[in-house]
Formats: sequence, structure tokens, C-alpha cells
Amino acid sequence: MKGMIREIMRTQDMDTLAEYLRERFGLALNQAHLQSILEQASRVGGPEHDPWSESTWSTWLKGKATQPPPISPNPESSESEAPIGMAEVEEVFRESSDTLLATREFQLCELTGAHNSLCAYPEEVWHQLFPAGDALGKFLQDQFLARGGRKLVGNAPFASWLYARLVFLGVRRFHEENDLGGYGAYFVVRSTGGVVGILLIEADTNRVEVQVEAQTSDTVERIKDQFIGLLLQDIQGVSRCEREVQAAEVGCRNCYGWTGTYFLGEGNTSR
Repeated sequence: MKGMIREIMRTQDMDTLAEYLRERFGLALNQAHLQSILEQASRVGGPEHDPWSESTWSTWLKGKATQPPPISPNPESSESEAPIGMAEVEEVFRESSDTLLATREFQLCELTGAHNSLCAYPEEVWHQLFPAGDALGKFLQDQFLARGGRKLVGNAPFASWLYARLVFLGVRRFHEENDLGGYGAYFVVRSTGGVVGILLIEADTNRVEVQVEAQTSDTVERIKDQFIGLLLQDIQGVSRCEREVQAAEVGCRNCYGWTGTYFLGEGNTSR
């Protein structure tokens, strides 16, 4: 049912969550693990003007359900003590040094082991590192359409153009989301002073989500402006490429990319 996960998280319905996890992923979680997921869910979900899609919720939920719940901090520990996982995340950043995209001010490097890294550590870690954030998926799509994007892609999804554009710019590895048949690309954002943020892309037939998180609101705005400028400076600059992703929940395969003649995905299942 469309919006099912979001409704579970909104109502904090533990029984329905347990049933969903059993039927969808074959997972039987104890009450403490279920409660932990619901508590974490109350702190995520995207901003009000651009909430997470079911695809994003499904990816997040599967990650939380297949990882041990975070250990509750010792109340006697110092409030200034780094949250559990901080050192590991910082090590991931050190390993993520290969520049894939570059703007005037920033280098976007592949986030090493991105899917595992994003799911493995509590939100407190990411929030302490990058307390500022914003979504730009809808604005990016609106700007693309304003530049003649609808005529370019026809009835294919925006995600199909975005995939071909990212490949053209040098991105080669994507994470496949096999519940609703989407894909993701995840970046560490660096400047001359080191790591300043992360940029996360998740897309499927119906939606493109782009989230920027950084150390300050000003940095978030500069990353957003320069990333959008990089993507839209030449909307016809795309690569001939194709990606098929299984959409298990609807029993089909979604296609993204450009054949050299047209963009793929016009026949992708609409949900």
C-alpha cells in the first residue's frame, strides 16, 4: 500500500511494523529493536517541504532492521563525549578521497561503503558532524524543467536524465534500491580545509531526492548552488548508458539512462 511505511512511522505502530518486516524482509525483531527503530524514525524523514519517499523509507528501514540497535549512551558519561561510531565515520571520510565531481569550491568524492555507513551509525553521529541540512530535489527538477527539460526527456522520468547526466560527469558506481526499483549515489564533500559535508542522491521513477548536510547553513547553500550549477550548465550533456533495477514490491524492472536517441523509463511502473 502506497505510503505504508510513512504511516507506520507517523503512528509509531509497533505491531504493524513487526508484521511489515516479517512479510517484506523475512525478519523477526524483538520489541526492544522495534522500539529503537520507531524512536530513530521520529528524528528523520526529511524536511516538511520535501519528505522522504517510500523508497527512501524502505532503504532506511531495511538498514536499521538488519543492524543491531544502537547502544544507549551511559547517562554518567560526559555530554561532550563523541557519540558511538564517530571515529568509524571519520575513518570512512579519510578513505573517501577519490574526486568524482568538482565545482568551483568543492570536490565530491564517492562515500566509501556508503549504504552500510549511512545505515550503521546513529543519526546523532551525522547530526554532530553536520548539524545543518536541506533538500534540493524538487528545486533541481523545477530548474531542469524551466530549461526545457520536459521536451528533452519526453515521458521518461527525471531520474533517467539525472542518471545519464551523472554518468557523463564521471560517476560510475551507484547503489541499487530493489524494493521500488531506484538507485542512489552518495558523496563526501571536501574543500581545501577538509571534509565539510555529504551529498546524498536517491531516485526512482516517481521521485528524485537530493539531501545536503554540512557544518553550517552557509556551506549547505554554497554546496547546493554549485551542485545545481554543475548539473544544469548543459542539460544535453549526457552519456549513452542503461541501468535496470528490480522493483520487487511491484514485480517489474525499472530502466534509467539514454540510448543515444531517447531516455529510458517511459514504461516504468507508476506507483
